[in-house]
Amino acid sequence: METFLMITETKNLSLASKNLFISQSAVSHRLRALEEHLDCELFIRGRGEKLVTLTQKGEEFVEIAMRWKALWRETKIWALQESKMNLSVASIDSLNTCVFSNLYKELINNNNTDDKKASESSNGITLNVSSHWSKTIYDLIENNDIDIGFTLNSLKYPNAISKPLFKSRGVIISSISSKYARLVHPHDLDTADEILFSSVSEYHIWHNFWWEKNQNEYSSVDTVSLLFTIIHCF
Repeated sequence: METFLMITETKNLSLASKNLFISQSAVSHRLRALEEHLDCELFIRGRGEKLVTLTQKGEEFVEIAMRWKALWRETKIWALQESKMNLSVASIDSLNTCVFSNLYKELINNNNTDDKKASESSNGITLNVSSHWSKTIYDLIENNDIDIGFTLNSLKYPNAISKPLFKSRGVIISSISSKYARLVHPHDLDTADEILFSSVSEYHIWHNFWWEKNQNEYSSVDTVSLLFTIIHCF
């Protein structure tokens, strides 16, 4: 692969051999062996000519060769590294941002520490975290693309096991100078002042029960980080 890519880059057998620190005959031998193995011609070259041009098959093979070389480089790096457990976690943005962030920090810090005992306690974990919608997380679980997922909704998938982790009460937060009392009735809330963030069906049922007839439009966001940003603007 390395020889093929070098010839592709230089378009010159002599220059390719010079850059690879091997003889031109060795370059030609490698190229012939590759073409025989693939059973197709990769370059067009005349007898005794050093300049070559890619055939259509050769042009198509360039990307494959680059991926092959990158994979071989990754394999060599992997062989030199200590074994680690890869843990892929997907969660909705609100849980990643507000609930699990400290856990992720602890796992990463323990994994990077020089203390041998702490390092052993983390089992050499390589942590991969991503944020998605609940349905997307189920799709990732179904396709074995992640190890575990945290969602707001329980959906039925053939190869996914769903278990409730925790529940939390809904509360209203406001500035200390707000007009609201410590206990607030839903009737006292105006949807014109609302920034809606929720993808839980139960919440929407509750929300529509109290404000379905309210014609005021409300703002909405789809991530907790964006919700915090907007609240800080007021």
